[in-house]
Amino acid sequence: WSGEESGLLGSTYFVESLSPEESLKIRAYLNFDMIASPNYVHQIYDGDGSAYGLTGPDGSDDIEEFFEKYFVRAGVPSNATEFNGRSDYGPFLDANIPAGGTTTGADEVKTEEEQKIWGGVAGEILDQNYHQAGDTVDNLEQDAWLLHARGIAAAVAKYATSWEGFPTRSPVSNTTTKRSVS
Repeated sequence: WSGEESGLLGSTYFVESLSPEESLKIRAYLNFDMIASPNYVHQIYDGDGSAYGLTGPDGSDDIEEFFEKYFVRAGVPSNATEFNGRSDYGPFLDANIPAGGTTTGADEVKTEEEQKIWGGVAGEILDQNYHQAGDTVDNLEQDAWLLHARGIAAAVAKYATSWEGFPTRSPVSNTTTKRSVS
């Protein structure tokens, strides 16, 4: 999407341009923003609201569960991150389209607890090059990138071949619906 850092311009335009019929054709939106941060964490968007209280539309919890199981199978600890609309998934949530995905973090400061889980440096931001001139492919954390890329491939393979067990979307009265708080 274009203009993500300028107010989610591209994703907002796309979602707001959808007719109700076109919107229903989108069963889910997968979002992967910042998947190779040098001082990484492994986080999953909190689609069911159990960690931060904001739930995504019906189906977002299924995506969260998919990635929880992925990290367990990979033998890598993960935790939830707030599903607050900060990235391009926000307009999809507001339009009642299920969403989910993973991140390794951006400008958040790594805690001592996170350092104990994933290593790295507590007290420093997760990606020191975030929005800086040094934000190039030379600074990607390759192991984190590979882990998340494999998770992306697994999710695309799953949802490209079957929606079995995933909730069917139904029309809403308007194209924007704010997320609920649990």
